Amino acid sequence: MIYQFKILLKQSSPPIWRRLLVDSKATFQQLHEIIQAAFDWDDSHLHSFSVRKTGGRKVADLYIGPKNMIDGPPSFRTVDENTELLSGWFKNEKDFAVYTYDFGVNWQHEITFEKVLQEVPGERYPQCVKATQSASGDEDWKKATLRVNEALAPLSTIVAGEGEGEGSDSFDWEAFFNQAKAFNALKPWETLDDNQIFVVIDPESRENLFCSILGGAGEEFGMAVYIGEAGLRSLEDTFDNTKETMDLIFKQRSILLSFVDRDELDTEDYKFIKKHGGTFRGRKQWLQFRSFVPGSYPWLIDEEEARILSVAIERAMEMCKQVRTGVTRVPVWEGDLEFPAQIPSSEEESLLWKDGVLKIRRDGKRVEKPELFISELDLKRAQKLERQNSSIEFEIFHLDTPVQEKKDERPQFPMMAVVLDHKNGLVLFQEIYQGTNEAENAQHAFISFVQQTGFRPREIWLSEDSYRHLSLIIRPLRMEVMRTKALPNIKQLKEFLREMRQKDRGF
Repeated sequence: MIYQFKILLKQSSPPIWRRLLVDSKATFQQLHEIIQAAFDWDDSHLHSFSVRKTGGRKVADLYIGPKNMIDGPPSFRTVDENTELLSGWFKNEKDFAVYTYDFGVNWQHEITFEKVLQEVPGERYPQCVKATQSASGDEDWKKATLRVNEALAPLSTIVAGEGEGEGSDSFDWEAFFNQAKAFNALKPWETLDDNQIFVVIDPESRENLFCSILGGAGEEFGMAVYIGEAGLRSLEDTFDNTKETMDLIFKQRSILLSFVDRDELDTEDYKFIKKHGGTFRGRKQWLQFRSFVPGSYPWLIDEEEARILSVAIERAMEMCKQVRTGVTRVPVWEGDLEFPAQIPSSEEESLLWKDGVLKIRRDGKRVEKPELFISELDLKRAQKLERQNSSIEFEIFHLDTPVQEKKDERPQFPMMAVVLDHKNGLVLFQEIYQGTNEAENAQHAFISFVQQTGFRPREIWLSEDSYRHLSLIIRPLRMEVMRTKALPNIKQLKEFLREMRQKDRGF
């Protein structure tokens, strides 16, 4: 999608502004470069973006800028311009932000989101459709627009026409559906159970695909493919049998292929199949796909996920044939990190596959190295706060009410961060957060809590996940840490919230 913006240099007289067309997938860092070129700046001073309205709602104290730069007072939230996409913030018409360049002079540019357009094959983006005035004020708009587009040329690319480029009919859905039909006809669940896990290494991404065949119990038929390290953690949590279904969905990274009856399909499932030319008839013959991404609502698969699933299906069929002929054995998985594997290799531009054993090495660690998402200044300010003789419980968790910003967009599960008094269960702080980065939201929530209350608690009770998110904050704040699997006050609050949502839904 292409976004149309009007960018006005504030307090300019006569007004100096540009109407620009920019790819919605561009980052704010790329938008910074576009504005520099469009207004003939030389990028020799500091800059930042201040989001003022997003999703039709006004916001305050939210800045987007270079990763290591702190903008404004320590209570302001700053996020990295290299990772933030325009589509993540400009969601409704008239959403706007302010781009400030040169903090000494404070040149402010008001960025107003006007509308969404479709890409036009053969057109260049970013593109200026109208520009008014130069700094001297003596240039007509046609000349100004031409000059701006000349400046944008090094940053622009041409959209491929129909039949060109990798984005046009790049995936053969008909062949994919036929492959899935053949997989169903093979009845792999008669050979492997869901606890006989094997790995297929994706030849393109080199990610491990942990495959589990479904259907041994005669209820649900198909295959679940858990992707990468996040997928392996999802698989471990699933087989652990201690987490509730929604808690698994909140953090799962996998693709699910199911063979179902026609009446089990949702309307969107049926439209998806018909859109891609699929035809099916019979009991347990229809295809249903689900993509699971942490923090997101289960959704239809995209082309890349279909490609991954196609690779998994192909190698799963080969694995089943080998098991049936006694060539390969797939043992019951008991939580160890050694798996039978299908391993790709290339010889003379041909893709070949070999059987092997994959040993996952974690060096004793299951999780990634923690990252600090708040500013160093925020942390130093928190260190100076008075230490109070109090004990708190902290937790951040997803709410099971997905939020969909726009029609046809994948809904997200919001997160709630809460702080409770450990002794009496009183709620001291609560806040709702959007986005899928749990660690980032947890850190901003905790810093907001200490800033609002004006003290550091002596003791903090929290889960292993929350400890991992907050470890880089807790240590310098010198709080006593109580890591536990059970937070009774938090559990009671979550149950209360769940009951309230069920009442709202009429259950």
